[in-house]
Amino acid sequence: MHVPSGLKLFPPLSKNTKLFGAISFLTDVSSEMIFPLLPFFLTGVLGAPVFVLGFMESIGEFVAGVSRFIAGVYSDRIGKRKMPMLAGYLLSSLSKGALFFAAIWQHVVALRFLDRLGKGIRNAPRDSLLAQSEKKENLGRAFGYLKMMDSSGATIGPLLASALLILFFTGDGIGAAYRNIFAISFIPAIIAVALIFFVKDKKDGIGDGYKFSFSALLSIKNYKMFLVAIGIFTLGQFSVAFFLLKANPIVGLIMIPIIYLAYNLFYTIFAVPAGYLSDKFGAKNAILASFALFAMSIALMAFYPFIWSAFLSLAILGVFMAIIETAPKVFITRTFDESKYGSAIGLYGAVAGILALPSNLIAGLLWEQSLFGTNASFVFAIATTLFALVLLKFTVADNHTVENPHP
Repeated sequence: MHVPSGLKLFPPLSKNTKLFGAISFLTDVSSEMIFPLLPFFLTGVLGAPVFVLGFMESIGEFVAGVSRFIAGVYSDRIGKRKMPMLAGYLLSSLSKGALFFAAIWQHVVALRFLDRLGKGIRNAPRDSLLAQSEKKENLGRAFGYLKMMDSSGATIGPLLASALLILFFTGDGIGAAYRNIFAISFIPAIIAVALIFFVKDKKDGIGDGYKFSFSALLSIKNYKMFLVAIGIFTLGQFSVAFFLLKANPIVGLIMIPIIYLAYNLFYTIFAVPAGYLSDKFGAKNAILASFALFAMSIALMAFYPFIWSAFLSLAILGVFMAIIETAPKVFITRTFDESKYGSAIGLYGAVAGILALPSNLIAGLLWEQSLFGTNASFVFAIATTLFALVLLKFTVADNHTVENPHP
């Protein structure tokens, strides 16, 4: 019969993974109800200078990257994932709810800092526990499912915020409307926290005598060169905001939300197939494909000033994001045994998060410069991406068929 073979090809996801999907969905609904409104609340209602927005987001990503690493190491050391994950989600949820009471812009900056700190604390332990909950051959699909639920929530959140803004807006009470939406966003966030209590922790011997060591992690050449390649790539991986800025003269301001929707739509649709790609052909090959897609997306936006190429560029960018948010975690969990998942995933997250800070600064500095007929930011990104692709291709071995090669 074909059914059994199909079941073997697509084994069911674990209960933990399904719970993580629901938790991630609800959390992102909450986050994305707030994020599109926060700049206007910060500057329009509380009177913050515009530079505060950039400062707040840059510091937030830096803190998320560093705390992800620390939380990953801590979860390895204590042999438990659920407790730090719960602490991270709870901190983020409380910081969102507290936005209702923000009286000055400094309150918002502090609460955003706590939200990003919570995100960093929860991510590495959650990803580690997800990897422990799934069979090795199913890891890519599991991480892909998590990103699909995550991006689905990120799509619904802004739509819900828009509907509520229309409902609450009274003409002269926009500040009250923002606050009401912040308060409502707390509901899905706290439901997500409640679902964590149904997650089952899996100790399985992790934490027994574990002592973190940078040298021990980086002694694995495959992992070290993987981090170097990811670091070089990240230096050129600027925010999607630069794509939208470049597209504006091409498609017009009215069409910008539509092409951004195309980005989110392709990100969501391809999240699970991207995970399957990692399971079927290997995480290294999936990452190589994602680098190629990113370079293709940049080239289309930079050198082909047409409406069709702008749409195609953002669609390809969405597919790239689906892969790059999935495949590296699969690669890492195939490189280390379970006792080091948190530390290895955390260090990867720290490298990517910390280097995101200079990458966007570099893109901004190069934006006003022209090179080969386009913004120098795009040329720099293509160069770093191709360099990272070649480095990954020739210095990192494929671990697709290796089962815990470094216990």
